Amino acid sequence: MAEAGSAVVRVPLARMAVVTVCLPLGAFLTCIYLSLRHNFDLSTATHCGVPNYLPSISSAIGEFVPQRYIWRFAIAIHSAPRFLMASMYYNFMNRNAAKVLCCLNVVENVGLISLSFVSSKENYDIHKVSFITFMVCSELYMVLTCLLLKDNTQN
Repeated sequence: MAEAGSAVVRVPLARMAVVTVCLPLGAFLTCIYLSLRHNFDLSTATHCGVPNYLPSISSAIGEFVPQRYIWRFAIAIHSAPRFLMASMYYNFMNRNAAKVLCCLNVVENVGLISLSFVSSKENYDIHKVSFITFMVCSELYMVLTCLLLKDNTQN
């Protein structure tokens, strides 16, 4: 039985970061490839008839099967380490501003998950609000993280 405070599993932070980044990147590239290979005309079509050579991001990850499910699976799997990082930052910074940072990170992750699981064609309003929530929280989270880490290193 593990003692209180001892780690059950140890994963190097660098390895976790690489896997967390590679999951959506790999899924995105796979979705682009599959869209070009199997749905080129539909994925690159525009309402004004302008020729496209690559599909839009929304088209590549949200309109066709199996691309939609590949993207959603990767986002779902990679969200767990993102929530763990929110907890880690909260424990590392150990101050009131870290609570705001943690909340922003969690809301950002929820926004990303909901924007990935509800496509703009399924429910445009939810997709739009999720995208705006994700972008605003992401920007605020990055700025606040930089400020807090800068302040932490100076102390």
